[in-house]
Formats: sequence, structure tokens, C-alpha cells
Amino acid sequence: MTPDLRQARTSHDYDYEISLPGRVVLQEAGIVLETRRIPAHKVAEYNPDQLLDADSLPGQLRVRNWRAGDRFWPAHTKSPKKIKELLQERRVAQPERGLWPVIFSGDEIVWVRGFAAHARFRVRAGHDALLISEQA
Repeated sequence: MTPDLRQARTSHDYDYEISLPGRVVLQEAGIVLETRRIPAHKVAEYNPDQLLDADSLPGQLRVRNWRAGDRFWPAHTKSPKKIKELLQERRVAQPERGLWPVIFSGDEIVWVRGFAAHARFRVRAGHDALLISEQA
């Protein structure tokens, strides 16, 4: 059956502040995100692709669903990409894609669910890290 495009789409947009350390329930996406500070001497115990440099983040953390035009630069890639393209490459279904969480620090997307940390904000040697974890 073809959907009726004349009907108004229900918006499921969300936008929440995250504390460090902290926890936020994303009812819209059906997950809970937690943030933890990892001391520099413990960083080696974690996957570096999942750690952000706590000292280099440009502002307060906020989580929201991705929106058209959002770009992200995952570690180990040559340049930023549209989040829509990243999700399509991973074959994320359209309904789930609209609720996909991204975390901002200042005006920059620093974390996208399921992707390596932002290339510019990955933890550096001798620095405390920020770990963002997801729970269902």
C-alpha cells in the first residue's frame, strides 16, 4: 500500500541536555545514554575509537535525533560525511533512521550512535576521556 503523502507527518524530534557524568532516557529512540569521565591512567583499558577527549570538547553536551544536512567525521575516514549517507551504508531502516541519536558539543556533532568517535575529538595521550555508552 502506498502511503498518503498528503497527511502531516508526526514529528518525533527530541533534544536533551546531557550532564557529565550523566544519564538521559531517550524514550523516542527506546534507549538510555550514559556519559562517564575516564581518568587518563585508565584510558588504555577502553576501545580508543569510542572515547572522546574530555578536555577538547567545545561546549555543553546535547543529544538529539539527526536531521537532514547533519554531517559527521568518524575516526579513520578522510572527511566528514552526511549522516544520512552513513546510516544508508549501514542499512538502517527508514523509521529507525529518523530517531537516530547524535551528540553535540557546542555546534559540532561529536558522537553518532554506532560510529567511531569524531576524528578531531578522539582522546589524546595523557588526557581524560569521555565514554558514551548505550543501554536498551
